[in-house]
Amino acid sequence: MRILNNVNQIYQQLGLAKLSESNLPIQSVCIDSNQTMQNSLFFGLQGKNTDGSKYYKEALKQNASLCIIKKGFLQESQKSQVLECENVFEIMSQLGMFCRQSFKGQVIGITGSNGKTTTKEILSCALPNAFATKGNFNNELGVPLNLMNLDTRHQFAAIEMGAAKAGDIKYLSSIARQDVGVITSIGRSHISGFGSLKGVLNEKSEIIKCLPKNGLAVVPFGENLNFWKSLCSSNKLVSFGLHSDADYFYQISSKDADQKNQTIDVYFKNKYLGSIITKLLGNHNVLNIGAAFAVAHNLGVGIKEFSDRIADLSNIPNRLGLSNWINNSILIDDTYNANPDSVLAALTYLSGIKNRNKIAVLGDMLELGDESENYHSKIGEEAKNLGINILLGFGDLMQYAVRSFGKNGIHFKNEEELKNYLKEILSDKTVLLLKGSRGMKMERFKTL
Repeated sequence: MRILNNVNQIYQQLGLAKLSESNLPIQSVCIDSNQTMQNSLFFGLQGKNTDGSKYYKEALKQNASLCIIKKGFLQESQKSQVLECENVFEIMSQLGMFCRQSFKGQVIGITGSNGKTTTKEILSCALPNAFATKGNFNNELGVPLNLMNLDTRHQFAAIEMGAAKAGDIKYLSSIARQDVGVITSIGRSHISGFGSLKGVLNEKSEIIKCLPKNGLAVVPFGENLNFWKSLCSSNKLVSFGLHSDADYFYQISSKDADQKNQTIDVYFKNKYLGSIITKLLGNHNVLNIGAAFAVAHNLGVGIKEFSDRIADLSNIPNRLGLSNWINNSILIDDTYNANPDSVLAALTYLSGIKNRNKIAVLGDMLELGDESENYHSKIGEEAKNLGINILLGFGDLMQYAVRSFGKNGIHFKNEEELKNYLKEILSDKTVLLLKGSRGMKMERFKTL
């Protein structure tokens, strides 16, 4: 049964003396009137271009159980199904916190520059009766909304936490109150919102600072390990990584010839625990699996059970997905998003494909601040050093990557020109990586 399951619960939590005249059930939560369903709870939030409170009538037409809207928008006397307030966002946060406080299971908070969503998806499969953040709805709106979808049958909740500016993770932690805090990586994403890589580190590290005394911290092995240990008020912190000094050490022992599976050997405190066979490919996914297994192992899941539970889990759409493509070429679709670290990971994966001409089609990496040109230039150098045969850049910033790549680097400003060029060069001898920041919409090139 849902923790938040009827309208009168909401009235009680908000301290309203008079309960609803029609105590309807709550079966879903939404902030888009177009997605409202029967017996849903609709929040009319203020957006960039409009106020969602204007659309409460549309939600009621879809038989919403309750619409929470800002004062001043109510035009009809449907008091039993509309609740007016001064601040819809605050009410939403308050109800999210109520669901968290009522939840009897353990909450796993997951943040990091790369790998959050994949790690969350792995945990949702690996842990029994687990709830997980839907999609990547991981901001100040998404976290309370996800918490409101918790069910009493859930034993675990894997909550993804994103950050675009300082203070975001501390705020989300105050709502989620995680028992386990996971940092997947510290990298060069959203630097414009934090000022520097150190700013990214400090922000992501809030998830560790906010743990309870009996909490578990799971962090990547490396140069920041002692910093995290100094911040952690918890009694337990474990590291994971590709280095043998990590508490949880992982290494790829074999790959299928058709690149559909890889086997990962797992060591804990230098003791061999066994192997994980997975369809999630690449070193970056070894780290995602590594973070998830470190959590699951500490929560009582053995390595065989973990491996069996994630056996059918493959790459999330638009995240390093491998497929046959035009003219019998191979497409590596990694169009979901991009920053310097994830681009390097994707190029490294591309470089490992054998017996194919390797082509990288890269769109601009956005939100990198004053160092944008430098980061793009370095990507071109790294692509060349990895043995990529052709680099095709799209967007204003990718000209710097093409320039540093040198011979066989081509910069395109026009979408159709790039598409026409791809039609000419794709064959059964090519493998092509497609990647760029979300704002570049590089998935447009999947259809030529």
